[in-house]
Amino acid sequence: MRVGFIGAGLMGAPMVERLIAAGHDVVVSSRAPAALPPEWHTVSGPAAAADGADVICTVLPDSEEVRTVVGEALTAAKPGAVVVEVTAHSPQVARELAEQARPLGVEYLDCPAGGGIAAVRAGALAFRAGARRRPWSAHGRSSPRSAIRSGCGTAGPSVRVWW
Repeated sequence: MRVGFIGAGLMGAPMVERLIAAGHDVVVSSRAPAALPPEWHTVSGPAAAADGADVICTVLPDSEEVRTVVGEALTAAKPGAVVVEVTAHSPQVARELAEQARPLGVEYLDCPAGGGIAAVRAGALAFRAGARRRPWSAHGRSSPRSAIRSGCGTAGPSVRVWW
């Protein structure tokens, strides 16, 4: 599976490491690409990371950056792609992005994570995911161990998913 990963900082970098170790084709966009391992496949921006990706994962600092970066990624997202937004950010921004994604045939998951860097490294992050359907069913081994469907793409805080 190809993963476009945007935001490889303190939380994102260990997530990228785990995805690569699991055998995924990961393309990374970061504000500080020089700080990333040289063997990582890095690209110049969010649209380049999203281009051809099955899953587009973003780990960003705040709502305004989420709005800008995910908006740019959506310009290159293919129909059937799934955006997994891991940032704890504004529910209003999540609703806006879900509405932008829907006519493109892209599923948007508002999916804030909890547990911190230690949980990332241990593979024990807890995700609170909101989605209209179960988009992970099409993506095999990245499926959660347990999940409850929330019914919409912007209800991340209302349901927990254990990956």
